[in-house]
Amino acid sequence: MPGQRHTIVMVATSYPRFPGDNVGSFIGTDCARRGRARPQVHLVAPWHPAVARGTREGNVHFHFFRYAPTDSLNVFGYAGALRADVSLRPTAYAVAPLALMAGALMARRVARTTRATVVHGHWVIPGGAIALLAGTGLPLVVSLHGSDVYVAEQSRVCRPGGPAVFSRAGWVTACSDACWCAP
Repeated sequence: MPGQRHTIVMVATSYPRFPGDNVGSFIGTDCARRGRARPQVHLVAPWHPAVARGTREGNVHFHFFRYAPTDSLNVFGYAGALRADVSLRPTAYAVAPLALMAGALMARRVARTTRATVVHGHWVIPGGAIALLAGTGLPLVVSLHGSDVYVAEQSRVCRPGGPAVFSRAGWVTACSDACWCAP
């Protein structure tokens, strides 16, 4: 709406863990670009041992959630869950339920406390699924990046998540035509 200040809860599974880090750099660029456009951006992402960020940079606020009982099981996100961008590591399957629920709870809490106006999930699986599980009732945007579409189509465990996310999404963006899949 014109004149309304938007607050975006952005759910992602990677973000530059420290200045100069290349992991998730395009998510960092997206958050910074949106933040410069004056909405508040609240990034919800998994905690990682290498994260060295404060709680805020400009209009981007960070909410890193913990999900694993030990540091060695923190493989969800930051390219730690995928094997060659086409399959999930067994440890990722083991911690996925914990990470999905912890992320959804954090996204819901952040959306409620910030009076968010939209939730944006990066990757249909898992960011879109986390945003969907958060159950905020807010408009949902999902951005597809490639490996997520492949995993959502090929993995028996992940496959049901794609149609569920697409059926709830108000907007879907894709980095290329090759990344688009029919819901």
